[in-house]
Amino acid sequence: MENYIDDSRIHEGHRQRMRAKLLSHGQRIFDTYELLEMLLYHVIPYKDTNPIAKKLLATFGGLDGVLSAERDALTSVSGVGERTADFLMAVGELSGILGAEFMPECAEDFSNYRAVGHYLTEHFKNETKPSVVVLLLDNNMRLIGKKTIYELDYSSAGVRPKAFMDAAVGVRASVVISAHNHPHGPFCPCEGIG
Repeated sequence: MENYIDDSRIHEGHRQRMRAKLLSHGQRIFDTYELLEMLLYHVIPYKDTNPIAKKLLATFGGLDGVLSAERDALTSVSGVGERTADFLMAVGELSGILGAEFMPECAEDFSNYRAVGHYLTEHFKNETKPSVVVLLLDNNMRLIGKKTIYELDYSSAGVRPKAFMDAAVGVRASVVISAHNHPHGPFCPCEGIG
């Protein structure tokens, strides 16, 4: 038979190869969907988790979105049952705890203007390019994420609200604080930004 591939054996040994690759090279060489695929091995033992990982990432816009999604939203994705949804939610909760331990700024209080101003002044202190950053806070005004939305030049066409919404929804932020720096000029609005 010409050019025949036995589909029943095409994935044989795939999980072992992925684990070996992870042990040999570390996580940096993997795409996000591959890391999520391997995470799903622990709750989906006998099914190809690659398409499920890709569907999850496409549905929720990234790993942060997957790990912060609600159970009903997760189970609405084909291939994700309640057990898998519970597992992903637990990993999301754990990553939030670990994030707070490894990012000391997560323990800071952002409930007053002075604290926010101090934090942002320190953040922008060594920046040489104009940029817009968002601080993503939970209901208790604790930092759960920080993202540079734009690095700008003076011919910029402005800032798009969708980028702010995507950042906030991705981590289920209750409060979003945005700030823009002026590394080489006066503290007045830049033309074309806003």
